[in-house]
Amino acid sequence: MAIAVFGAGALGSLLAGLLRLSRPDGEIWLVGGEHSAAHLAAIEKEGLTIEFSPELAAQWSPAARFKSSVDGYIRVKGLRTATGQAQVTGKIGLAIVAFKSYQTKKLAAQIAACLDPGGMAITLQNGLGNLELLQAALGPTRVTQVVTSLGASLLESGRIRFAGLGLTVFSRGEIYGLNKPRNYRVQELFAQLEDIGLPLEKSENLQSILWGKLVVNTAINPLTALLNCSNGALLENPASLDLLERVAAETAGIARRARIKLPYPYKDAPAQARHIAEVTAANTSSMLADVRRGSPTEIEAINGAVLRVAESLGKDAPLNRTLYLLVKALSTKAV
Repeated sequence: MAIAVFGAGALGSLLAGLLRLSRPDGEIWLVGGEHSAAHLAAIEKEGLTIEFSPELAAQWSPAARFKSSVDGYIRVKGLRTATGQAQVTGKIGLAIVAFKSYQTKKLAAQIAACLDPGGMAITLQNGLGNLELLQAALGPTRVTQVVTSLGASLLESGRIRFAGLGLTVFSRGEIYGLNKPRNYRVQELFAQLEDIGLPLEKSENLQSILWGKLVVNTAINPLTALLNCSNGALLENPASLDLLERVAAETAGIARRARIKLPYPYKDAPAQARHIAEVTAANTSSMLADVRRGSPTEIEAINGAVLRVAESLGKDAPLNRTLYLLVKALSTKAV
């Protein structure tokens, strides 16, 4: 089964590289836009270089299996690259969607054009609404969701850093359900990521996992973008730490009012945000990376999504609204 990862940013590149390591004889595509052309050209010429720290190598036992890993990097050869779906040859059995949430509606048709008749798409994107947009374009039975907390950053064209060995969560029903062709594709992806040594879980309530991540993202992402700082720096300043905790608590409160169960007690949302900021202390959030590049951000699918849920309940989320407006004001490209 041919697999295409759509989105040639840090996370998409990491996933494509890991899948290629898991299946050295498999057909793995990395598909990006024109803005990724230099990155894709470097991968085509020299391969994808995945750097990782000694700390991550100690956590990630398969690192020792790969040549050059002792030097703190792995070079992945044999990835097929494409700038746009028109360059993808043949049909794809599984599309992994890792591009920015603001691109979903525009690019969904491109994914549909690449899939074979029994193919399906799996979204790992941030925020809310991506699953529904993809289902509208591809059909409700051809799209599912996986929630990941893997950390990666783009260092330069052809080179990324594997920054965090976060948990990746699948829907238990998608793995053990009755739709055999669809379940087979999800099972195969699960098996490949398991083989490469990533921490995986199966959940009965993926919406809970998605919102658990969203609570943290609504706090960390906009604050780091506005303050131009790493995740860990938010913990070093009493004012930013106070904001971090208050935003997480506010988003958890909206989830509670919407009767959306979180994977931790609602009252523990501030502590969860602190914990994630601590374990990803050296990371640059994706929203900050977007702001620094002058690219659009995912504020609409993160804090904007919380505002829309709050409004549907007749409630306000003033901290989320303030961060949403500030990020929008920071860049005219914040969509």
